[in-house]
Amino acid sequence: MTEHEVQPGECLSSIAKLYGFGDWHTIYDDPANADFKQHRPNPNIIYPGDILYIPEKELGKESRPTDQKHRFQAGGPKTVLRLALKDKKWKPLTGKKYKLILGDQTLEGNTDGDGVLEEPIAADAEQADLTVWPDTDSSTKTYAWTLLLGHLDPVEKFSGLEARLNNLGLPCGDITTKPSEDQQRAIAERLDLFRARVGMTQDPPDDDQTRQRLVEKHDQKSKGGAGG
Repeated sequence: MTEHEVQPGECLSSIAKLYGFGDWHTIYDDPANADFKQHRPNPNIIYPGDILYIPEKELGKESRPTDQKHRFQAGGPKTVLRLALKDKKWKPLTGKKYKLILGDQTLEGNTDGDGVLEEPIAADAEQADLTVWPDTDSSTKTYAWTLLLGHLDPVEKFSGLEARLNNLGLPCGDITTKPSEDQQRAIAERLDLFRARVGMTQDPPDDDQTRQRLVEKHDQKSKGGAGG
C-alpha cells in the first residue's frame, strides 16, 4: 500500500486519477483511510499535508479470442463541477447563458431554475475561466470568474476563510496562509458584511458560529465531486 501526502491544489478526484482509479471512493472508503475519513468528513475539503493510503490496484480481465485484433478504450475519471450562481443580492442567476473554459476545452450552456451550473470535468482540472451573461438582451455585460479547482482549504485556516468569502462575492484579495494587516482588516469587514446578510446579530459575534454559517452558505452555493 502506497502512502500519499496531499499537495496544494490536489483533491480526491485528481489523486484517484494520478494512481489510475476511476472513482475517488476507492481511496476515500478504503479501511486504511478510516482515520482520514473521520478527520475529513467532507471529501471535497482536504488539506495539504494530509496523509492518504493508496490501495493496491486490481487489474481487470477481459476474455477475447487470441486470433483476432481487439480495441480497448480506457475512460479517464471525471468529476462534476457544480456551482449555484447568484448576483450581488444573492438572487439566483436562473436560465443564464454561461461559458466555461478549461484549457483547450470550452463548455457552454444555461443555468437551471435554481441558477445551478453542472458540468463533468477532468478529475485533475486545476483552473477554469467562467463567464456568465446575466442579461439575455445584452452581449456586453458579463460576470467573470477564474476558478481554482481543488484549492479549498478548511475554514479554520485563513486561506479557507478567504476563499469562501471570495466565492460568496465578499472579496478579501489574494488567498494566502499569512494575510497582511490590511488583509486581516478586509477579512474582518467582509465577515461583518456576511453576518449582516445572514441575520447574525450576536454582539460580540461568535467566531465558531460564523465559520459554521459560512461553510453552510458556501456549500449551498458550490458543490462538486470530491474537490472538483
